[in-house]
Amino acid sequence: KSFLHRALLRYQAHLCRRMMQGARIVIAENEGIAQEARKHNARVAIISAPIDSDRFRPVPRVYAVGPVTIGWIGSPATTRLLKTMDPVFTALGKKYGMKIKLKIVGASSDYKVPGITTEKKDWSFNTEVADLQSFDIGVMPLEDTPFERGRLGGKMIFYMMTGVPFVASDMPLNRGAADDGVHGFFVSTHEQWIEKL
Repeated sequence: KSFLHRALLRYQAHLCRRMMQGARIVIAENEGIAQEARKHNARVAIISAPIDSDRFRPVPRVYAVGPVTIGWIGSPATTRLLKTMDPVFTALGKKYGMKIKLKIVGASSDYKVPGITTEKKDWSFNTEVADLQSFDIGVMPLEDTPFERGRLGGKMIFYMMTGVPFVASDMPLNRGAADDGVHGFFVSTHEQWIEKL
């Protein structure tokens, strides 16, 4: 990053700290952000982003003979997180062959995984819910970075809202939204990803 970019980020961080110090209350989306906010203001409330529960709903599931669909929904910018799963997907493809497939919605156009059947789609508002409902298992890989700790865990929540169990990276923000072994599984290693999937 250039000197100018770094200086701009420092200035924005300074402004953010000043706003928090002068606010009556700071609203944070998760506990990780709340911990940072408490360094500058004792009054912090956690309120997650709203999700339209009339739109994101489960559908009756009919389990037919056919491949189990492991799904991921995101954007080209978050494909980098999906790529961390490539060794897991390749191992699952070797182990289960045609019994499983990946359904990838919204990833960058060049995303490919060798050795596993993959269906790729562009993300669309009009098909987003149906795509989520078509998954048998949803995955949510994350990296343990300050930026990722500031997220909501939206994929995991969308999976649950549409009745889809998940396997997700074991991070505090995820554990605050679901129970391990109840709504899905939290994992830390490639071996755990493979075992739980």
